[in-house]
Amino acid sequence: MESKDQSPEASRLLIAEDHVLVRDTINLWLSGRDEFIVIDTTESVTGVTQSLATQDIDIVILDLALGDDDALHEIQAWKTAHPDVRFLILSASRNYLIAKRALENGANAFVSKSDSSEELIRGLLSVRSGLSYVSHSISPYVGREKSARLPNLTRREEEILREVASGRTNRGIASRLGISGKTVERHRENIKRKLQLTSSSELIREAVRLFPSESP
Repeated sequence: MESKDQSPEASRLLIAEDHVLVRDTINLWLSGRDEFIVIDTTESVTGVTQSLATQDIDIVILDLALGDDDALHEIQAWKTAHPDVRFLILSASRNYLIAKRALENGANAFVSKSDSSEELIRGLLSVRSGLSYVSHSISPYVGREKSARLPNLTRREEEILREVASGRTNRGIASRLGISGKTVERHRENIKRKLQLTSSSELIREAVRLFPSESP
């Protein structure tokens, strides 16, 4: 279903929620936002799988409890089949262990239904920009990196960023990680692009901010 005229810049959303009132409320909240368009809704895990296979989806707003189904265990399979799709978990739970598990399984954001509509919008805007997000009511318990809204860096890129924070040069990083200097430089450029940084000095400052414990 389409809720409004599509914009080339709008992120295309699937709402997976088994309570009609919640689905309708989310749709209403988003109806005035040019950044998003709800193109489909579903109330089951099977419906998510079918929609991802047949629709051009950018972001899934996903309730972990869809009827008798547990969507938590399906996220990895969905991410494997559709690596460009991002998942924002909207859950009745405020259990940080569930949030942590969802993020480990591949979710990009976790927002509690106890939070405000503004928190959901912030989460969606972050995910739309390629960032991770955990709502403020949960983030202090999930871990510093997630609560700091790290973007979707690869494990190697995060490793490089930690090395940058420690003050090592490209040559030092290459020697420590057993890779070439050119590979280190390529990772640094990818990190700068994802963090929207324009210089090496900005990269160093951001690395130290994100990983202060690594700083000499």
